[in-house]
Amino acid sequence: MRELTKIHEEVIKTDLKQASELYSNGSLKGEIVLIIEGKKEEPEEITLEDAVAEARALVENGMSVNRAAKEIASKTPFKKADIYKELI
Repeated sequence: MRELTKIHEEVIKTDLKQASELYSNGSLKGEIVLIIEGKKEEPEEITLEDAVAEARALVENGMSVNRAAKEIASKTPFKKADIYKELI
């Protein structure tokens, strides 16, 4: 990746350990930007029973059954109809 006005700009993709080994001797000159990605979240395993329990908690806090089923269905792999059926 190069910008037209920055003829010496370059992008180097590496891991932190290798970058430390390559550039710790002070040979790198100029401005650098280091982007470090954090640990990726592992998706939670959720069961239909867990989804229904979350929807039931919303209903107990005053939300309609229909709205609670829709809300939880948007956050889980389950269909609104399946959650709604279990709530009734």
